[in-house]
Amino acid sequence: MSISQEINTFLTRVDAVAVKFNIKYKVGEYAYYKGNMVLDNVPFIEVLKKSADIFGLKFDKSLAKDIEQWIIKDIDDTLVFYNDDFNDVRNAITISKLKLDDNHYMVLIENLEKKRKLLETSDPLTNLYQKSSFISLLNDKIESEGKPFTLCTLDVDNFKELVDTYGQAIGNDVLVKISNILKQDITDGAIARFGTDDFAFAYFKSVDYQEIWGLLYKVAHDIQDIGASFVTPINVTVTIGCSRFGIDVDNLDDLFLDADKALYRGKRKGKNCFIIYDAEKHKNINIDSIRKNINVSESSGSSIIVEVVKQIYNQLNSSMDTEENLDKASEIILRGFTSDRVAIYYDGNDNTEKPIAYAFKDLQKVGTITLEPTFIGIWDQSFKNGICEISNLDVESEDGILLSTLRKQQISAVLRVPLTFKGTKIGSLEIAQFAPHKWSALEKDLLTVCASVLSIAMYKEHENIYMEHKMTIDELTGLLNYSRFMTLATNRLNESNRRMLCYYLNFERFKSINDKFGYSVGNHVLKSFASTLRKTFNNGIIARIASDRFIVMDYYDTNEDILNKFSAVKYGLDEIEHKGEKLGDYLTVSCGVYITDGTENVISAVVDKANLARNSLGTIYKSDIAIFTQEMHDKFNDEQKIEMHFPDALKNNEFKLYLQPKIDIETGKLVGAEALCRWKYENQNLLSPAQFIPKLEASGLILELDLHMFEVLCKTLRLIKDRGYTGFVPISVNLSRNQKDFEDYIDRLEAIRKKYDIDPSLIEIEITESTFTENIVEIKKLIYYIHRLGYKVAMDDFGSGYSNLSSLVECGFDVIKIDKSLCAAEKSDKKSYILEAVINMTKNLGIEIICEGVETQTQANNLLRLGCRHAQGYLYDKPLPANDFINKYMETR
Repeated sequence: MSISQEINTFLTRVDAVAVKFNIKYKVGEYAYYKGNMVLDNVPFIEVLKKSADIFGLKFDKSLAKDIEQWIIKDIDDTLVFYNDDFNDVRNAITISKLKLDDNHYMVLIENLEKKRKLLETSDPLTNLYQKSSFISLLNDKIESEGKPFTLCTLDVDNFKELVDTYGQAIGNDVLVKISNILKQDITDGAIARFGTDDFAFAYFKSVDYQEIWGLLYKVAHDIQDIGASFVTPINVTVTIGCSRFGIDVDNLDDLFLDADKALYRGKRKGKNCFIIYDAEKHKNINIDSIRKNINVSESSGSSIIVEVVKQIYNQLNSSMDTEENLDKASEIILRGFTSDRVAIYYDGNDNTEKPIAYAFKDLQKVGTITLEPTFIGIWDQSFKNGICEISNLDVESEDGILLSTLRKQQISAVLRVPLTFKGTKIGSLEIAQFAPHKWSALEKDLLTVCASVLSIAMYKEHENIYMEHKMTIDELTGLLNYSRFMTLATNRLNESNRRMLCYYLNFERFKSINDKFGYSVGNHVLKSFASTLRKTFNNGIIARIASDRFIVMDYYDTNEDILNKFSAVKYGLDEIEHKGEKLGDYLTVSCGVYITDGTENVISAVVDKANLARNSLGTIYKSDIAIFTQEMHDKFNDEQKIEMHFPDALKNNEFKLYLQPKIDIETGKLVGAEALCRWKYENQNLLSPAQFIPKLEASGLILELDLHMFEVLCKTLRLIKDRGYTGFVPISVNLSRNQKDFEDYIDRLEAIRKKYDIDPSLIEIEITESTFTENIVEIKKLIYYIHRLGYKVAMDDFGSGYSNLSSLVECGFDVIKIDKSLCAAEKSDKKSYILEAVINMTKNLGIEIICEGVETQTQANNLLRLGCRHAQGYLYDKPLPANDFINKYMETR
């Protein structure tokens, strides 16, 4: 288990104040209690005071130094200290620590009495959770996060017989070994012992069917290996039932109930197995139960069901081949109903359902009605409670595709149920009338039971095909997965002479749904959106790529048709509701479209171009669509060339340092400069930052450029000093916003500065407003760290976003750099009022201020009138190559 996993697991087990302690600066970088930050960047004595307050205890500050030294020293023992009465554990606090790296410890501060009570909630044999504490943990997790997770209940098979045969000591050893395997295999979760041989565990990492299947397979087989570790080998197996919160159910009671249902189903199958709960699967009728009860029922309705099921069962177990058996079964079902037609369909791997057997009451109809393959998804919206019931087609169906399909077959009423087995939908069973018909409860019951019997026969015949099919379907939406899409789309691309369309769709604000409503509602949105795509693209090949991204391959008609279909998609999105609230208000969808020329045969290139069109939209605030153009492709190629040439550009020193002066408006004297970068691409054309910075940010290469340019700047400052120039002014450098570890980034810059022996007061670190507002907690820590190193810190582009002014003050910026958008040209401009307020506020707080983008004397005069003395812009000078700047603004002794 990794350190982070150890910390996360431990913090779910203890009522503790968790502190990240920096031994270098002797501060608590942050302190958390029950998921909430209680302190950040404070001396450790403040953390101890806060902890004592939380636990309702007194704190002796004279102990703080000793505790701090204990943390810094390499001692593993837990420290215990008492506040006043040495005989009362209620006044005792324990402090334990876990080393993260050379500079940091995770420190856990606990009340000893609360810790003792926690230990009482653990199982003494296995050290797992007891039932009550496990349930409490899951309830807390659901209330605080609401994210999907997996719950499993586990029974040791024949444990009583094992103890009777080998003794209780061996039995206990088996239980401990099982608990150790669970701890080993469940790396992100919680495990409990509920009873003698009953366990439960929650897996927080995933609810993906295939991943859970693989996990349970490993657990079951690892436990099977236990038996071989004893002197006399014994047989140790388990039965596991599994249910998924946020997928199967949305409350804890039903989650345990469904996991137990799956567990008991596994026991009935003979134990030594694991079952993942599935609502459709648990509707299946057990054939053995049907046979036992065939002659039990006495009611007339039930006797019809019994007789039909008996005949179907006997037919399916006859010596005939499967296809002939299914034909005969369809005739048996037809006789048991007052219907005009029975049809059995199977779901093909090409996302269509195909008729495999059928029977007509009027044999003359057989030649006049053709049953053709149809798209599986057209029935989805018509199913309620596992059955599709249409009594009068003209009145009840609003789906144009479904309506057209049924009318071609001259159907007016239809009753349909899915054929499912082992959690896999393998087809459908359908009865139909050529005139309107009100379906009775008996007909619905009979069809459901018949479907259960047929499912088993069809699955056994085509098990490999169906398992392969299941692996090609996205479990949540029922759409194709990306792998299957690529296969089918390639086939269509190669087989059709028509031009094709590829749509690449992505939700832009889907996270807001999960955050506001929870993952179960997010899943509802994804399934509803999938249904909209099926309705809109009835001839399309549709897939969910991953998360909130979808892709469609369809035939091309006109550009107007493209826009109409996108409008239908937006309309479907707007209509999605949850408890009367329109969820579409929280969502936008971006769509890229590529139109083939009729000759392409590489589907990956088609998909890439559709995605390229989507990416061209950038950040959007309302749903929008873009159709691929050659200009997009050329721009993309240019960006790719930039990325590919970047390593050589660094080696060849193609990146040049430019400096733009900062001027005192009143005196005209130099007060500072900003370091900028220009790229002399292949030492020929000069590229502006707008041409390469966004691409380098997106690719992650910006970090290497930042470090390179910082070293060029330090070399230049060293050169200025060595040549005896005077007139040193601070030079500002912009901190790249795309950093995973800001502190490590600053440490690397600091190493470069020390290499050239540059005074940190000569360098000012600029942080853009957008970086500050997106990462406020981390930025506060970073500024504290930068100040400790001796640098000044400026906020760049102030006014371009939405800064929290109170947080701005808390962060401790030394300089505020006003964005050029606020640099008003006229005294009467409304921006002047905002600018004046900002200038007055910063002056009162003792923060320096400078305005960038000053281009006219009128702007400069207005800034001076408002109290801003420093400015930067083309009024004074453009960015200059470093040598030109030195020659123009520096003087030798």
